[in-house]
Amino acid sequence: MAFSDLLSLFALLVSIISLIISWHFGFRDKAKLKITSNFYHSHQDQDRDRIGIKIVNHGRRATILTLFGGDLDNGGWSGTCLGKKGDGLRLGEHEKYETTVYANDLLVTDSEGNLAEFVRFWFEDTLGQRHKVKSSEKLIAKLKTL
Repeated sequence: MAFSDLLSLFALLVSIISLIISWHFGFRDKAKLKITSNFYHSHQDQDRDRIGIKIVNHGRRATILTLFGGDLDNGGWSGTCLGKKGDGLRLGEHEKYETTVYANDLLVTDSEGNLAEFVRFWFEDTLGQRHKVKSSEKLIAKLKTL
């Protein structure tokens, strides 16, 4: 093998390694949302049963959440805009947002004036991606029965 062939192979190897490293850090460098939800029973300090929902950005990039909403039992969906002016809520690295849902919050009026109930909750970001709240179906069912 000539020196120019070895040099070409070495350049190819360096390019492949560089591509792999870039790909690895590219996938690590994004927002990662962790959503937790818990059911809280009423007690002397809090007079109503409720669902507490917390979303934390564990990733390296900030994300902007635009909606907190959910799917309805009639097949539609409903949501509330997040942020001070409804323009979104920015979650930086390791920042969190918490919200509480009470039993009377489960009933909404759809666009046609019909009553509907939430069956699951989610958050939506600026890209239109919906991030489901784990176990929200079970917690909603539990809140409805009490």
